[in-house]
Amino acid sequence: MVSVPRISSVSTTVREIVPQATSKASTKINQEVAAIISPKVDPEETLNLLYRTLPVDAERKLENFNGERRISVYRGANFMNKITQRIKEPCVTFIRAMKNAGTAENPKMATKALILDIPNKKDALEIYFEVPGDSMKGVFINLFREGYATTVQRFANLAELRKDPDVMRIIEGWTGKKLT
Repeated sequence: MVSVPRISSVSTTVREIVPQATSKASTKINQEVAAIISPKVDPEETLNLLYRTLPVDAERKLENFNGERRISVYRGANFMNKITQRIKEPCVTFIRAMKNAGTAENPKMATKALILDIPNKKDALEIYFEVPGDSMKGVFINLFREGYATTVQRFANLAELRKDPDVMRIIEGWTGKKLT
């Protein structure tokens, strides 16, 4: 019969190996050990795992921030959408549309579009990547505003889009936040 150590004996051993912080140097060592013991989860790896494990036409809630906003993912046949919704005013829905650039066993989700939807105003900004997963190869936008004609415009990359004062002013008006 194999002996399994009890939790109390393991925790005593860990305390002996990792001494309590008594100086700045030992505090730094404890932080490094804590980082090794509980590494941060890569959000991209989480999306890849969800694509592999979720059935087609399934939605999974990821986070809920006290009724202010919620984050979920929707898995389609060969795509996945990460949906972030701000529930309090101004209501905004942000969708990151992704397609699988890898294999079924080892998915690699690549962003193909970003959509900012304002449901109360029926306005939206759609940003499409020329090459999924690479915004440096060019993007184009569709800008829908109630009472205005649809604007279609091409940009060299996302940095060029962020330099456009007209588009940024419209987004700031929708979100109520100053973008830099």
